[in-house]
Amino acid sequence: MLQHKLAYLETKLKKLIEKHQLTVSENRELRKEIEHLKNNLRIFRDTEQKQNDNKRELETYQLENKELKAHQHQLKSELIRVKGKLDNILNQKLLK
Repeated sequence: MLQHKLAYLETKLKKLIEKHQLTVSENRELRKEIEHLKNNLRIFRDTEQKQNDNKRELETYQLENKELKAHQHQLKSELIRVKGKLDNILNQKLLK
């Protein structure tokens, strides 16, 4: 949207200058408008890039979290297995 408006204003400015129908103040006003749109477009692109970076970072963290949860589950299973063995050993010693 901003790119289209910017291109339109730049084209309009060039045509008016070519026809000498543009006063100095109109020229200045259009140039300010164009600069304003360029700045907005730059801000928009920067924001879009940051959003994309944040999305990739979030996906990385989600993958790491999934891997950590799987590892946590594996460790819990191992802990339960070892606890069971220790309980058996303790029960055998208590029965002797």
